[in-house]
Amino acid sequence: MDNDQAPRLADALVNAGLLAASIALGLLSFFASLDLVLVIGAQVIIHTNDSAVRSRYALATARNVWLVVGGIIWLVAIIASIDYFFKHWRVRRRRLYLVILGIELAIIAARTAIFS
Repeated sequence: MDNDQAPRLADALVNAGLLAASIALGLLSFFASLDLVLVIGAQVIIHTNDSAVRSRYALATARNVWLVVGGIIWLVAIIASIDYFFKHWRVRRRRLYLVILGIELAIIAARTAIFS
């Protein structure tokens, strides 16, 4: 290998590692955001509904809607990250991965702060 190939290989490995980390943390942050939606939804539903049965249905509906919407957001983020990786796999461009990881870590930290 010449000197130009070694940095490209290192950049590709770092980018692949960041992609794998963003996918794994994305799944964890998806479930953490589901907990946040349920906590916030429960507070709103408790203060607005009189009936316990309607409150349970409203909370189940909020959970199901977030599973669909959040799942779509997670899949779009994964597809965009993989597409970006294959377009720029040898380039030293890590800002997108680091922004995604920062957002995911913020969601996980918010969930941890609320449930601690």
